[in-house]
Amino acid sequence: MQLLKNMEGTKDTFYYNYTTTPLGKILLTTHANQLTGLYLEGDRPFPIMPTQREYHTTPSVFKEIELQLHEYFNLKRTTFTIDYKLYGTDFHINIWKSLLKIPYGEVCTYKMLASLTAYPHAIRAVASAIGKNPLSILLPCHRVIRSDGSLGGYAAGIAVKKQLLTLEAQAIN
Repeated sequence: MQLLKNMEGTKDTFYYNYTTTPLGKILLTTHANQLTGLYLEGDRPFPIMPTQREYHTTPSVFKEIELQLHEYFNLKRTTFTIDYKLYGTDFHINIWKSLLKIPYGEVCTYKMLASLTAYPHAIRAVASAIGKNPLSILLPCHRVIRSDGSLGGYAAGIAVKKQLLTLEAQAIN
């Protein structure tokens, strides 16, 4: 809910929908036909839809992200081309966008990712921001691991992170 709070108070309509993937149910949120959230079932915290949001299946962004997710899970897509809008602090947005620098099927450490940003020494803050990523999978936070090679955390759980890394490894082998 904390990430969605920044969007409250506007007069625009925000929409949400659910889709099913091999990882389970995913909550999709949009504003002005831009994806604003992609949350895996089990994400901590899983957003509660504010009252000004409407359940909707029509916005074309829902159809497009569902198609792209289907292709991703069937090893036919390595990047996403969906239009999205990030809501958060400048720091968070900078970190979330830096996730796109991690190539498909590869991993990097929190320290390495921090070095790719304007905050090279803020490793813990970078890790905290990654944990608040509103566009899981699309902004591939699952590709970030600890310096010792262990998986670290993941909002939807380590098992899901491992599944995503295994999926991507399959595609490049």
